[in-house]
Amino acid sequence: MRLFSTKWIPLLAAAAALAATLPASAQIDALRKVLGSDSAGTKAGVKETPEQVAERLSGWQKEARQTLGSLDTPGAAAALPAGISADELESYKRDLELLALTITQIADKADLAKSDPKAKRQIDPAEWTGFDEPPPYSVLLLDELLNERDAAERKLAAAQSSRSNYQHLLDAATADGKAADQLVGQRISEVESAGEEARDAAKWRLAAASVRTRLVTCRIHALNLLLSKLEDTITRTRAEIVLLDKKASVARSHLRFNDEDIRSIEKITSQRKAKLDEEADKVAARIKAARISQSEARKSLDALEAEAAAGGTPVGMELARFRLEVADGRLDVLQNLAEGLENLSHLETVTLQIYKDRLALQNAIAPEERARHISALRDFHERLSAAVTALGNEFATNSADLTKLEARASSVLDDDPRLPLINEQRVLKGEKIAMYQRLIQSGESLDRMVTRWLDEAVPKEEDPGIQNVLGRAKAAFGKIWNFELFSFENTIELDSGEIQKGRVPVTAGMLIRASLFFLICYWIAARFA
Repeated sequence: MRLFSTKWIPLLAAAAALAATLPASAQIDALRKVLGSDSAGTKAGVKETPEQVAERLSGWQKEARQTLGSLDTPGAAAALPAGISADELESYKRDLELLALTITQIADKADLAKSDPKAKRQIDPAEWTGFDEPPPYSVLLLDELLNERDAAERKLAAAQSSRSNYQHLLDAATADGKAADQLVGQRISEVESAGEEARDAAKWRLAAASVRTRLVTCRIHALNLLLSKLEDTITRTRAEIVLLDKKASVARSHLRFNDEDIRSIEKITSQRKAKLDEEADKVAARIKAARISQSEARKSLDALEAEAAAGGTPVGMELARFRLEVADGRLDVLQNLAEGLENLSHLETVTLQIYKDRLALQNAIAPEERARHISALRDFHERLSAAVTALGNEFATNSADLTKLEARASSVLDDDPRLPLINEQRVLKGEKIAMYQRLIQSGESLDRMVTRWLDEAVPKEEDPGIQNVLGRAKAAFGKIWNFELFSFENTIELDSGEIQKGRVPVTAGMLIRASLFFLICYWIAARFA
């Protein structure tokens, strides 16, 4: 797609001829509105360097801010050409604001990509030749590798989902670009055919259309930066998963799990619980101070209520009630944090116990003894899953409460005495949400690990029934259908040159669908022949 495609050349020539009848300064301004000051030195089909793109975008941003500033000056609306409506002016100003903001976001993303060391370092699983330590390898190492692999799988799924979403946004932006392209052509025609009275308004609308084109160009560029980063993340994460699988395979083939590992877990557990105790001591000190603040807020409100009961007119009673409400909430949140730290410490203790159960399960010989340890692990898994679900509900509820506080803070003026109290509520609610998030992540990680142990201890028996056969057939067909044969880079040509659209995969399903469509068309044509 060309946002300034060659089909507009005759119209641009006509606009240039029309501008030639204006004074010299007006000629330059008119042509700048049509072509953009940056396009004079840019040849069609020549791709700009990143430095040239950055310089051009910086120029666009400067022009947008200057134009927006001139439109915001007193009397600017009255000086508009006749026929320009208030809606057109607001749309123009909105496009200028978005253009300046989008260019800032593009610059931030480009700077972040340059400073990210991971983006420059590629992962090659073939380079890994083995662990530095000789075998056997502790079961803790295997669990760590498998936990990292689970996290990498979730990261890969999230990146692929984001890539799909941004690709849809890019498709929509491409359609917007075509519409902006058509609007530029329409505005040029209007300038060409406008009479003396309507010419200024036509030029103004052409300038607005040019800004819209620049805005869409920047959106496409920003989306391509995001897609490029996501593509790098997906590639790196896939390589990371392959490397983790390779390491886990080596560790599993020379695995060790004995009392020495239990002693290591005991040491790790003690260290983690000591750090949690340090956090708990700090929270306890905050709770002590919060109780004092709550007592003072209660006394202040009681004094005002006593004054009102005596027939007086106390000042600040509503604010005093709000201070007491915040003090109560502060104490509640801090007590919740203390409870959360206790639960995290308990999870450390439980982790040690389930490792002991796992070791006992490994060493058990009698079927009854194995069944007892498996039952203990399964019961723990069920309790932990229920607890994680409950924590997730609390997390969602408190997130909704934080949203309400954010909305409330946005509607309060800076000089309102309630604003500092509302801000404190927001901070406290954020701390509470962060604690729920820590508990959920710790619980989910432990639950996934126990589930993996149970799957290894009790392999699932496959159902030989028709449903299982159909399910496996469906899964196999899905893998074949979605198998990626090759891919290609699709590009979009803008006024500045080419912009990468992203990698487009070609799957076996696409070829099968195309072949079936060809055969159907061939059969229909043969029937008519």
